[in-house]
Amino acid sequence: MTNIKFKIIFFIFVISLSFFFLFLGFNFSNPTNTDWLRTQDLISYQDAWNFYKNDDWRFPIGRIPNYGIEIGNSIVYADIIPIFAIIFKSLKNFFFFNFQYYSIWIFLSIFLQCYIAFLIIFKFTKSYNYSILGSIFFIISPVFISRLGMHIALASHWLILFAFYIETINKKKDLLRNFNILLSLSIHFSLTIIVAIIHYIFKFNQLFNKKERLKFFFDSSILLIFSFLIMYILGYFEIPPYDGLGGGYGYFAFNLNSFFNPLNTINELNNSWSILIPALEFPRGHYEGFAYLGLSGIIFFLLFLLSFFVRKSGFIFNKKKIVFISLVFLASATTHQIYFSENLLVSIPLNNYLYGLLGIIRASGRMIWPLYYLIFFIGIIFIFNNFTKTKSMIILTVLFLIQIVDLSPGFSNFYNGKIYQYNHKLKDEIWSILPNHYENVKVLERKNNSDLYKMMPDYLGRNNFKKTDIFNAARLDRQKLKEGSYFTTKEFSEGYIDEKSFYLTIYNQQVIIMKKIFENKKNYHFYNRDGIWILTNKELLKKNEEELKKFRELKPQLLEFNKKVKINFDLNSGYQGLGWVTLATDGIQSVGYLSSIIFSIDKKKCNNINNLNIYFSLNEKLHVKEKFEIKVFVNKNFYDKIDLKKINNKYFPINIDCKENNYLIEFHTLNPVSLRETKKNLNAEKLGFGINHIQLKN
Repeated sequence: MTNIKFKIIFFIFVISLSFFFLFLGFNFSNPTNTDWLRTQDLISYQDAWNFYKNDDWRFPIGRIPNYGIEIGNSIVYADIIPIFAIIFKSLKNFFFFNFQYYSIWIFLSIFLQCYIAFLIIFKFTKSYNYSILGSIFFIISPVFISRLGMHIALASHWLILFAFYIETINKKKDLLRNFNILLSLSIHFSLTIIVAIIHYIFKFNQLFNKKERLKFFFDSSILLIFSFLIMYILGYFEIPPYDGLGGGYGYFAFNLNSFFNPLNTINELNNSWSILIPALEFPRGHYEGFAYLGLSGIIFFLLFLLSFFVRKSGFIFNKKKIVFISLVFLASATTHQIYFSENLLVSIPLNNYLYGLLGIIRASGRMIWPLYYLIFFIGIIFIFNNFTKTKSMIILTVLFLIQIVDLSPGFSNFYNGKIYQYNHKLKDEIWSILPNHYENVKVLERKNNSDLYKMMPDYLGRNNFKKTDIFNAARLDRQKLKEGSYFTTKEFSEGYIDEKSFYLTIYNQQVIIMKKIFENKKNYHFYNRDGIWILTNKELLKKNEEELKKFRELKPQLLEFNKKVKINFDLNSGYQGLGWVTLATDGIQSVGYLSSIIFSIDKKKCNNINNLNIYFSLNEKLHVKEKFEIKVFVNKNFYDKIDLKKINNKYFPINIDCKENNYLIEFHTLNPVSLRETKKNLNAEKLGFGINHIQLKN
């Protein structure tokens, strides 16, 4: 028996290895090759891993304070498979600098996906060949493979399969249940939610049994204690609890057409997984609920439904449990807004507090995975139970071939690592020079998962920088993020840059502001390389003619006399400077302690009696009771101090002389307040005032 088990494991190992090389290719499967980690979330994985690996050991041991300065980041929120990050950090002296463990994890996930599926099917069929063939359906599952292309940790679907397997055995069930939940905490929290729900669905009946009730609460208490301990060690509590709640519940949902819709959005590309079934429409956020079954999977779905009406079902649990699991996860996945294609069928209003709590499972479409896999298990076992061993093997083989053919368009996108191909690279020589002069990389205004970040795959971590505020995190301390941005804006306004850092932006408007601020200062240099503006405090290279021309052409937009101009949020043109967000209506909303506008004038039309009339408004949601004061500066000279409450929805005039071509108007808000502070929502941005339009009159 032991010999047979070894042969089965070896055979599944070979199958898994074959699919592993098929998906990644021999090049990307190499742990010393990081070139494929350049798409969407994959960019952040290697950067975060390198910052974590190169940092000192800290406590909690999952902290990454230098990757996203002061935002409370950890290996949990960087999605870098915490258990592997810790293991390989402890072994970092034994491998090359550009080592990555993600390809190893992909192979491990493929193997465990196949092996655990085999164990479940074999439990009910006792047929080695049938079970091996049935288990391969789980390797080629679109929901599994698609996650390998964008969320490697989240592709650990074997945790869900293991949760099902635990419920099919009799020995050490509670121990294994708890182990699976604790293990999932060290991989991805979304999977923890799923396996925990499965866990309590099967323990729920203990609450109605007096003899079992005490055991239920005791086991739950022990599990809770160990869960919090592991979460603390891994860095789950590096951010406030309310920042762990994400928006998007009901948006990132399961669509009622998802089982039959082959359209999948991955790495911002739309891919079809079917050669026969046409793509169906769905709201944008419903890509998280992608759950195409394939042609054979649809047959399994019909058998799943049929199982409720026949004696020889394929149920791996009793009928009531199957119904309960199906309804719980279907309801969780579809949420309070039920869609079929783009048609909203049902919308149930939710209390704000309940909506906030449900933000824990923000991407609710993922909750369909347990039902998805149950359909395959039940369909495969149903065939075995209702046909002879030979016929069932023939039927399953035919269905397997049909599935392969139908899913071939999807496979073609993953073959030999095609899905990971990304052409954007930093090619200019300056990028190899910068690490020799600076320890840190910074941006002008911090933002999670910015467009700039996506243009720098694997650059930040690969070059041994100590700190960066260019980052991507699943969750973060929103207040610290904003406070850091306010501080950087203040530093720039004062003409200061950290001598250990160079600064990046892709927005022309921000360069125009910096150009104005640093116009009378020496030893500040601007480069434009690979579509990115670089600000340094020393000359690193001679500037080429193209970037000199671009820099000269960057000028504040001309503000015409006697023309009312609407101010809109645009980082590449317009009149806005630093410290703004867009208003829900037309206009811009100040954030933080300093905001600015910038413009040029036609001096020929200037007559020394010119007023810049600014139409101010206060955010009604703030309900400010005290004075709401700002100091106004014109080209760094103090102009006036005003109470915005007195000029709300009115024009405020600022005298503009004719001495300069360009004017920088700065507003120092003395007491901005956030909607979080007024208990309106969790928005931590400190808001000041809005500007709808301006007019330069003479």
